[in-house]
Amino acid sequence: MSDKTDIAKKAGTEVQPALKQAEPVIRPDVDIFEDDGGITLYADMPGISKDRLNVKVEGDTLTIEGDAEIPMPEGMEPLYA
Repeated sequence: MSDKTDIAKKAGTEVQPALKQAEPVIRPDVDIFEDDGGITLYADMPGISKDRLNVKVEGDTLTIEGDAEIPMPEGMEPLYA
């Protein structure tokens, strides 16, 4: 895991200035299976509940986003999460 955002760039395109200040991201392991019935995708995203998951398709790009919520007892503060 890194505290820097991993920005993928297609050949011949420039990274937009707004993207350089994006929040850090984690890219989970993903398994993809295709058969006669369609495509099945399994993403390893522990701590992400269905209501905090956002899946969208734009053109030929699939984006899966989720916000992890770590419950903390009152008065406690995480040092590393």
